[in-house]
Amino acid sequence: MLTNLPASIPAGRIALWYYYRWNIESFFKTLKSAGLQLESWQQETAQAVARRLLIATQACALAWRLMRQQTAEADEARTFLVRLAGRQMKRTRPVTLTALMGGIFSLLTMLEALKHYSIEQLEAFAQTLLQPQLE
Repeated sequence: MLTNLPASIPAGRIALWYYYRWNIESFFKTLKSAGLQLESWQQETAQAVARRLLIATQACALAWRLMRQQTAEADEARTFLVRLAGRQMKRTRPVTLTALMGGIFSLLTMLEALKHYSIEQLEAFAQTLLQPQLE
């Protein structure tokens, strides 16, 4: 392994450090994409940035946990969230972290809407939207 670290550090430990670093880099990539758009944040105080970063980190942790769960319920939840995100996935990779994040965002938005509107009201909104305009 090519590194500038002292030769006294075991290669296995260095490989572990690279593994951790890769996870951190993946986390930053997720913050920049996956609907979080870190580079577009417009918070003006450190406290506001910290709050938003905590929420984004929690969302990432939830998605990572769901990605790693090996249960039938987790499989069903992943499939549902990817579908809800509206992503087209490769057959070889049916779930990605960014698709899960998009699905989680849509699910939370949908649940919030259901707190304020009945199913009938939502269907009426959809009907209004889909109704052709005759003018």
